[in-house]
Amino acid sequence: MQPQDVLNRLEYYEGPSINLADLKEEKEYALSLDIPLRTKVTQVDPAKVDVKINIVASATKTLEQVPLSIVGQNDGFNTKVALPESGKINLVVEGAPALLDKVKAQDVQAILDVSNLPPGSHELPVTLNLPTFIKKGPGQDFKATVEISAKQDTAKASNVAKQQ
Repeated sequence: MQPQDVLNRLEYYEGPSINLADLKEEKEYALSLDIPLRTKVTQVDPAKVDVKINIVASATKTLEQVPLSIVGQNDGFNTKVALPESGKINLVVEGAPALLDKVKAQDVQAILDVSNLPPGSHELPVTLNLPTFIKKGPGQDFKATVEISAKQDTAKASNVAKQQ
């Protein structure tokens, strides 16, 4: 394979990885890391990269009234959140204080997937999509109950009323 062919096939190049478990002290670390040779690559330029890592203590923040979104709805059914009645949750998130300051409830997606569910009442786990470098606080496994019911065919209902 020609060198240009190798490059043409790359969509991205995975750089070095850093084991953060060893960096426990709250301070800024300066590291010089070798760029690894991967997937038939014989040379990289630059061969090293300088990285600064700032370790800070994490903090928590409560995001109130995060709306629950329903995905996978069938057009023939009515689907609604029954519990919690508000259709919203309060979520504790954790991360670096500078990042937490910027996070708002609308930055979080709280999703209920009702794909392929029949009519009835269903308790479902809430899937959370959080901003990068923000994680869910401990001990929060949310569930919500959705009610799925068949839609009334309005044409049939009005036709029945006319016949009576």
